[in-house]
Amino acid sequence: MDKQRAVYRIGLELVKTMGETYREVYSRRVGKDKGSEEPVKIPRCMFCGGVGIDLGKVRGRDIAACPDCARKLLPLLRELVKAAGRPRRSK
Repeated sequence: MDKQRAVYRIGLELVKTMGETYREVYSRRVGKDKGSEEPVKIPRCMFCGGVGIDLGKVRGRDIAACPDCARKLLPLLRELVKAAGRPRRSK
């Protein structure tokens, strides 16, 4: 297995483990007093709704993306950065 694939699979396993941990913590918390603990918040991918990686806030909303969606968007973002860096032609 090449290095990129190995890193991707490790990241995917980490995201899955985080999701399972969230479900376990949430299921324990359901019967407890709601004011006693702060709920665990897992970021959700803004594209597919799966468990994602927190990218910060935009206009007060949490933004997250999962590794699969981020991998699909990377080439498009690279093209956008290239286009933004090109000088404009004057007419």
